[in-house]
Amino acid sequence: MDYNVVGMWRRIGGDKRPLYRRIVVLDLTPQSEGNGLGVGIADFTTRRLYDQLDLQKTYMNGLTAGALDAIRIPVVLSDDREAIEVALKSANPGDPPRIAWIKNTLDLAEMFVSEGLLPEVERQSRLSVVGTPADWSFDEAGRVRRSEGVATVSRA
Repeated sequence: MDYNVVGMWRRIGGDKRPLYRRIVVLDLTPQSEGNGLGVGIADFTTRRLYDQLDLQKTYMNGLTAGALDAIRIPVVLSDDREAIEVALKSANPGDPPRIAWIKNTLDLAEMFVSEGLLPEVERQSRLSVVGTPADWSFDEAGRVRRSEGVATVSRA
C-alpha cells in the first residue's frame, strides 16, 4: 500500500484526507513475492495474506526504507468476509457503510464503491459511475467475489 493513496496522515499525522476509518487488506499480488511492506498501514487483514508474507523480505525492505509502521502486522482474521465485517462494525456501527474497494494502490483506474459513497463520487468531476449497485457476495471459502461489487467507478 502507498501512503500517497491511503493518506499520509496515517504516517505523519495532519489533515485526514482522504478521510476514512478503517482499511482492510485482503491479499498480496504475486508480483510482491511475499514482500508485505505497506500491509502495516491497514487495520485488518486475512489469514490468506498473512500466510503469504515473507517476513524476511518485508522486514528488510521496511528497515532499509525506514518505514517501521508499514511493516507492522494488522489484526489477522480468518477470511475476507470476517475482515470486512469486523472493519465495518468497528468503523460505523449503525451508519450506512461508505466503502471504496480498490484492486491495489498502483491501479486506481477502477474501483468499487458502496451506495453510501455514490453521492460523493458523483460530485467528483474526475470520476464516473459505470456500473449499477449490486450486493457483495462471498464464495464458500469466505472470499469476496471480485466480479461483483456495489458500483463500478472509473477515473475520467
